[in-house]
Amino acid sequence: MSLTGPEHGAPLVPAFAAMTGIDELMEELRSNAAALGAQLDIDASMLGGRAHLMNLRRGGVESCNRSCRLLEARDGWIALSLPRPSDVEMLPAWLGSEAGADPWRAASQSVRRFDRAELTAMAEGLPLAFAVLPEAAAAPGTAAPGVAAPGVATPGVATPGTSTRTRAVRAHSPLVIDLSALWAGPLCGQLLRRTGARVIKVESVQRPEPARQSCPAFFDLLNAGKESLLLDFGDASHRSRLRRLIEAADMVISSARPRALEQLELDPAQLLRGRPALVWIAITAHGWHGAAGQRVGFGDDAAAAAGLVAAGDDGRPAFMGDAIADPLAGMSAAAAGLRARLEGAGGLYDISLRGCAERIAGARCLMPCERGAVHPRGAGWCLRVGGLEAAVSAPWPPSACTERAAPAGAHTRQIIEEIDGPFRGSAARR
Repeated sequence: MSLTGPEHGAPLVPAFAAMTGIDELMEELRSNAAALGAQLDIDASMLGGRAHLMNLRRGGVESCNRSCRLLEARDGWIALSLPRPSDVEMLPAWLGSEAGADPWRAASQSVRRFDRAELTAMAEGLPLAFAVLPEAAAAPGTAAPGVAAPGVATPGVATPGTSTRTRAVRAHSPLVIDLSALWAGPLCGQLLRRTGARVIKVESVQRPEPARQSCPAFFDLLNAGKESLLLDFGDASHRSRLRRLIEAADMVISSARPRALEQLELDPAQLLRGRPALVWIAITAHGWHGAAGQRVGFGDDAAAAAGLVAAGDDGRPAFMGDAIADPLAGMSAAAAGLRARLEGAGGLYDISLRGCAERIAGARCLMPCERGAVHPRGAGWCLRVGGLEAAVSAPWPPSACTERAAPAGAHTRQIIEEIDGPFRGSAARR
């Protein structure tokens, strides 16, 4: 709640039982880990940990990190993310007007001239993180709670059309290759590591993970304990080593679109045909297959596309939490990976930010008496439901990890020696 609602007003109570679905997801993670003999301690700091570390605050129609906004088109609301200079540079190609000195003001004024269908058509082919809020966003709760939304692989079931083969759970720690970046994928890798997996984080020499510099504490939270492999993706020999490493792995986590993996000469479908037991966790914004697989998206705009937003008394939408689709997808991906290991089901697991957010947005609507009312109390806010009161707390500090992540490339030489030698996966695991 403290991250939901207007910046200078009262925090908003979600209109639906979001935490019920989130609690179910966390319990699924814990039980899957327990079935593998591991204890996984997770709590609500999974959702607000980044906001605590980066001192983020709620902003209503502005995301907590202010890189995404909800804008009003002629016939409803859209979400637009502009986290990079290259995104701002695309505005003229999309809206037909210059961004000027204030890109957000220009975008806000321009989108009012178009219907959402027109904006969607105009954005086709542009690598722009843009999404339309569903009509039911102001009153979610249309799907049955706990039902996986389209684009989310139910844990233990590979996406239709991929190869699977049942096998016994291996006694050794699985080898996980983490090709992902930002939040959802690295969180998945961290959760798998905490259940006993050996995780190798792969980064590009040309483009190492930007979070190392922009928010090192958050990077540490997601990547501590992983081995760091730095490769030159422009070098054919390095791409070949990456492929051999994947061929020796039990799991792969990726957060790139299919086109980006093609540039690395990686084809998950082909690799799965050769190794049906391999688990490939493909995290994308809107899904792996078809046109959706080429769409760009981030945690805030993907959540808005799913209808995972709050609404004030004036009917205006507000972002719910901090890029909430990211931690939801990271936890869902880890749950899928653990279930795959339990059931021995290889294949491509299609985990979309939007789909994971839709699953939570499908929780039942809360009655007004269940939502209660928010009142000022001291310097903060208090939620009153029936005869009970509770303070609206600030985002919780992360409780899971106090380690530092390895420096970029710290394990490159050792891992390359393993790859170039008789690397068969299990012999190299610790």
